[in-house]
Amino acid sequence: MSHFYQNKSYYFLTGRTFTGEHILSTDVKKQIVLDQLKKAREKLDIKIIAYSILSNHHHGVYYVQFGTDIAKIMQYLHGGSTRRLNKINEIQKSNWDGYWDVWIRNEDMLWKLIGYVIGNPLKHKIVGNFKELERYRFSSYKHMVKMRGKKFANTLVESVIQLDFETKSKCESYFQEH
Repeated sequence: MSHFYQNKSYYFLTGRTFTGEHILSTDVKKQIVLDQLKKAREKLDIKIIAYSILSNHHHGVYYVQFGTDIAKIMQYLHGGSTRRLNKINEIQKSNWDGYWDVWIRNEDMLWKLIGYVIGNPLKHKIVGNFKELERYRFSSYKHMVKMRGKKFANTLVESVIQLDFETKSKCESYFQEH
């Protein structure tokens, strides 16, 4: 079955490493994916709305002029990073399971997915609170704080990320301090 992409649209994209392996376990390896994302932005003239890169997957929300750029974005992310990761690891293998895309149909869906993406390191307990999330280099949460303020960013994340009691307590205490 062919896949039809919309032009001049927002998309949510997710890529998972092969078998969920934690191949992006260091900041150097995550930076490779981030560098490839920046290269895709420059070459394809896409807008990166939100992103997060974790040890075994990445998420992003993008605005594309041409729906056909979706596959090209993933080629930059997965193809380009595989070559560089294999060189570092001195192996030759596929690093990615593939990708999933979702056409974002309305503004409510857009904001929910942005919150999910920027809060993903908190969801997976890579960071323990909003202060740590703001320092996490591989999420655009800090950019959202800069653009809309901490209260907006935190509320956006909390609206879609289910925090356990301990994490929620840490986040609330941070929120009260700022």
